[in-house]
Formats: sequence, structure tokens, C-alpha cells
Amino acid sequence: MRRFIPLLCVFLICHPALAGQADLLKQFSEAFRTAVAKVGPTVVYISSESVVKVPSHTFPRPRSRGSDPFEDWWERFFREFPQPEREFPQKALGSGFIVEKRDGYAFILTNNHVVRGADKVTVTLLSGRKEKAQLVGTDPRSELAVLKIKLADVPVAVLGDSDKLQIGDWVLAIGNPFGLSHTVTAGIVSAKGRQIGVTEGGYEDFIQTDAAINPGNSGGPLVNLDGEVVGINTAIFSTSGGYMGVGFAIPSNMAKRVMSSLIKEGKVTRGFLGIKLQPVTAEIAQAYGLKEAAGALVAGLVKGYPAEKAGVEQGDLIIEFNATKIRDHNHLMNLAADTKPGSTVTLKVLRQGAAKPVELKVTLTERPSDEAVALGPAEGSAQESSPLQLGMRVQNLTPELAEELGYEGERGVLVVEVEPGQPADEAGIRRGDLILSVSQGTEKSKTESVDQLRKALAKMDKTKPILFLVQSGDTARYIAVTPKKD
Repeated sequence: MRRFIPLLCVFLICHPALAGQADLLKQFSEAFRTAVAKVGPTVVYISSESVVKVPSHTFPRPRSRGSDPFEDWWERFFREFPQPEREFPQKALGSGFIVEKRDGYAFILTNNHVVRGADKVTVTLLSGRKEKAQLVGTDPRSELAVLKIKLADVPVAVLGDSDKLQIGDWVLAIGNPFGLSHTVTAGIVSAKGRQIGVTEGGYEDFIQTDAAINPGNSGGPLVNLDGEVVGINTAIFSTSGGYMGVGFAIPSNMAKRVMSSLIKEGKVTRGFLGIKLQPVTAEIAQAYGLKEAAGALVAGLVKGYPAEKAGVEQGDLIIEFNATKIRDHNHLMNLAADTKPGSTVTLKVLRQGAAKPVELKVTLTERPSDEAVALGPAEGSAQESSPLQLGMRVQNLTPELAEELGYEGERGVLVVEVEPGQPADEAGIRRGDLILSVSQGTEKSKTESVDQLRKALAKMDKTKPILFLVQSGDTARYIAVTPKKD
């Protein structure tokens, strides 16, 4: 489509009946030029250098042909007599932009991976002037970093409100792809709220764009037509290593909070609820009476942390955080992380057995560095069914089985067989799982014996999904199973 745009422009300009359209295109170009004029001078080219140590020489090792005493001796030799190392320089290239100036310094926002492990960082301005940069702080969890240079007489970019971005809005990407300084590309916002798994902590809420982003664009600004930075270009989806129409940028609102913390404290402090979360599938949503999959399901609680203290329960479906409707479990995790520790927030939850949503006040603590907040996604069955034809056999958990399977101290019903292709199998229940409870709507029952499970299931609506709380090893999760129809 892009290659036809110049021809279209010529047609519009030359055709008398469409002269007004040509004026419109000129206004469009003027908007692009104005936006670039505002942000372009703030964009910098970043070159980082680090030293990598490698063995100075290597000896050929014999190929393995099964058990070889000589090869075993060779391996022991290399372990006991390490080879001397040589140092080799390694370079990384990227982009950044000036976001603040104070006390004679200009502060630059970029990506963490552009400067990760760097021993030396050099910043090149639009004028060609080079400055040695100091690292203010990095945040691998959000993939952001802040540098500073001793230079105050520089323009500063304006960080806009990324929440106002709409899918279809025009945006410009400015950066240094392949070392080509201050390259500008145009596109639209293709999607919002993307999680692509490139950050270390999972704090992702990427803006997706089709503005061309290539290696070297990382850390550069994504700009709206008002000349405001609404994103920080971070990643591309590619099978070739180059542009394929899909790029991702960190929203400016997330970057503002991270940047401010790095400049003031040199680190990022995040709020923590102490909840283990899992995604809400369409089947789980139906089990809670929701028309669409939304919210975050509490699969477990971190003992001694805010959510447990405030009365949040396993199986609660959190639908609001301080009156903000929760899209999914990542959305909730980001909202909590962006809240200052010590703040008190209101959670609205759907709870089995409660006739209406429950509101809870939770005072957040600081997020521990070693706590995992999110669990992997739960499998939900898309298959329809009815009465208790679930396709699995269960038995009471005996002390011997509990010891053998690592369920000591637990109370539940053990799954001993799952029939392939049946509802339990399709939903993700496996042999050796421990069923702790079942629920549906306001009905919730613990299942400490086969008899309890049988009685609980007898009360369930056989046309709707039944929510099983299942433990696999030391991990608990909810699985929605829809009984098979007769």
C-alpha cells in the first residue's frame, strides 16, 4: 500500500476536481514536519562499549563416541587448568532522547538493553557533538534506563499522555536504525496493551505500531502529531532481523514513573499486593457470571503480605483496582506496581458464595525482588457438555499417596485417571492432580473426600462450566470444566 501513496498524491494534485484533497495532504505533511521539528533535536545516538573475556586459545577436543576414558581425562584437564583469557571489546548501538535537564546535566531516556553491562557509553547529539554519558539507573523489569550528560543547553522532549492514544492514531518513530542518524518513519497505532515477554519482570503494556522500527531504533521516541513522546521504541517482531510491520513501544505513562524513580532514587520501587494470579478464560468468566473474559483470578496468596492480611481469598476474581476496571492479570500487576508502597487501594472482587461483589481495602507494600507474582496461564475447555460426564476417575488421598506425591498436609481428592478427549482432559486436568474445591456461581465446596466431591457436583448446573481448584505439585490453579452433554 505504501508504494502507491506517492502515485496517489500526484493524482490528487494533478486532478482539478480534487485540488482540495491536495491541500489536505499538504496539511498532513505539515503536521509531520512540525512534530519532527519539536522532537528531532532531542533525539540522540547511543553507542555503548563493554569488554568480553574469552579464552586466549582453545585445544581441539576429541569427539564423543560413548564412554571414552581419554575424553574424561581431557574434561578434567580443562576443569583443573583454566585457560588464560583475552579481552575483546563489544559494542551496542541504539537511540535515546533528552527528557529533563537540571543542575547542569541533561537526562536521557533509553532502553535497558542498549546500555546493559556497558563500561563506556557515548551520546551523539543532532549537531554531531559527542559526550561521555553516566548511567543514572536501569530497570530491567520495564526495559528502561536513564543516562545523563554534563550539558544543560539542550532541547527537552515533552512526554505526552499515552492513555489517550487510540488504535488508528498516526505516530512517528525517530531514531538511528542501522546507525542512520535521526531517521523518521510513520505509521499508526496498531494495538495497545500487548505482552510479548521481553522484559525480566513481565511489566509489559506495549503499544504496537506499524511505523518502521529496526535495530538501532531501540530507546528512541514514538511521537504523536502534537509533537509529544507517547512511547519508547523497544522491540520488533521479525523472522529476518529487520522491519516486518510490527514494532512495540513502552507507553510514556509507564516510562514517566520509572524515569522519575531512577532520577530521584537510582532505582524503581513498586507496589506489591502479594497475589498469585492467573488469566481469566472465557470458561472461567462464564463460571463467575461474566459476559466476557476480564479481570484477574487469585490462584494463590503470598503468606504474610497485604492481600492475605486484607482478606483476599483464593478464588476471588478481581474486577476493579481503585475503580479502574481490570482488563486482565497483567493489567492488575502493572496497576499495583505503579502504585507507591504504603498506599491503600480498594479492590472489588467477585467471590463464590457472595451475592454481590466484595470491596476490600489493601495497603500495598514494596515489591520483593525475589517474589513471582504471576502464574502461567490456565487451560480452559471450549468443549460443551452436561451431567457428571467429566471423563476422570478420582479417589481419596491416603497418607501413603500424599507422601509419595508430595501432598503431605493437604486435603483433597486425587485424580487417578483422565480419559483422553473428554472434558477434564481438554480442560487441562491431569493424572496426579489434587482437587481442592469446586465452585460455580455462589456455590463453593471443599472436596476433602470423593463423597464430598460427588455431593458438590450434584448441586452444579450441568450446562455451565464448573470451576475446579487443582493442585499440581506445589502449584495451585483454577480450571474451568464444562460437563459433557448426554
